[in-house]
Amino acid sequence: QARFVNAATGDFHLAKGSPAINSGTDLSAGFTTDMDGESRPAHHVFDIGAYEYSDSDGSVRVLKWIEHK
Repeated sequence: QARFVNAATGDFHLAKGSPAINSGTDLSAGFTTDMDGESRPAHHVFDIGAYEYSDSDGSVRVLKWIEHK
């Protein structure tokens, strides 16, 4: 059984540890993005469902470029 982030509220993104992650069939001939517009497959193997799993928390890492002279 797939585990979702919050099925009760309609959030059917895959939750961490879901057995649906990397368990899908290659549908690249017809589907190159998921319902969020993200590329699929994300990790060389399709996930089962409408959304590719992302282990990102949505944060963005900011790096400061320092040039040494």
